[in-house]
Amino acid sequence: MSTLMSQCPTLAFNTTLFNNSEDIMSYLDVYIDSLYDDAVLMKQANQDLADQCFSSGLLTYIPLGGGSDRHLLLLGGMGPLAGAFGMKACLSFLEDEYSVTLFQACFVPKRDSDLDIVMSLYAALEHAIPQCPSHKSIDLIVLCNSAHPYMERVLKHFYQHSVHKDRTIRFHSFKKSVEKRSSAFGKLKCIALQTNFAASVGVYGDSDHIYSMDKIPDLSAYQKNLALAIEGVKSFDKHATLLNAIKVFQALKDYGAKRLLLGCTELPIIVEALKKEAPHDIQEYLLGVTLFDPLILTLQEFTQARM
Repeated sequence: MSTLMSQCPTLAFNTTLFNNSEDIMSYLDVYIDSLYDDAVLMKQANQDLADQCFSSGLLTYIPLGGGSDRHLLLLGGMGPLAGAFGMKACLSFLEDEYSVTLFQACFVPKRDSDLDIVMSLYAALEHAIPQCPSHKSIDLIVLCNSAHPYMERVLKHFYQHSVHKDRTIRFHSFKKSVEKRSSAFGKLKCIALQTNFAASVGVYGDSDHIYSMDKIPDLSAYQKNLALAIEGVKSFDKHATLLNAIKVFQALKDYGAKRLLLGCTELPIIVEALKKEAPHDIQEYLLGVTLFDPLILTLQEFTQARM
């Protein structure tokens, strides 16, 4: 256990508990600002920014009255901005019906075909589970599309070796939630926007209704710009994010794409930035296109599920 926990660096915030939704939303806004401040300091020190540069941390919201007997555990930190924005999205969607814990597992290595991150994800789960209310079952959502291909092995290892293996955990797969909804996407192509790694392992794009952007001849050249836009969010480089995202969405507009799957948790952040600062024609395009967010699709399933 000591070796496992050594993978978890100093926490950015201790196990912080909130009971008021306005207070935790304000706290998350301050936390997001602090991430930007830390990024500025690291850049001034000529440090290359990556998820792993930031501290991990735990944050729990339990509404007054306790909420449901199910507790939502979010594994975030891959990257930290996506984790914070994912927590805000969950709190807004769920309102006060469920308690929620966010663990920013910033120490998880970059998702890459040359690196197995099963044990790092297991370490994150081991660290976060004890912080969840002991009398509640746990619903697990991982706020990183590229981490989902590893989760079957992570949970197998958890149930074989964890001291917490008696806890009831339901893992909610982004991929399965998207596939369940894909039949309702209609005849129009739904184009999946995702990282190079997610595209290479086929997280999305292997069903009858979803097409990965990198596999569409007219759009495949823009996969590199999409990857750079995502890395721009992770490295807190607004200029790189907008520059590359505008190229991607201009290409999607010219192609006539009407349905987009936001297959990376940085993409909702990118879309919000485009809605505010992209050229007018891109902003107009975003008003007319249908966007599918795997997190929201998963939350819809989560709230509909029964014990």
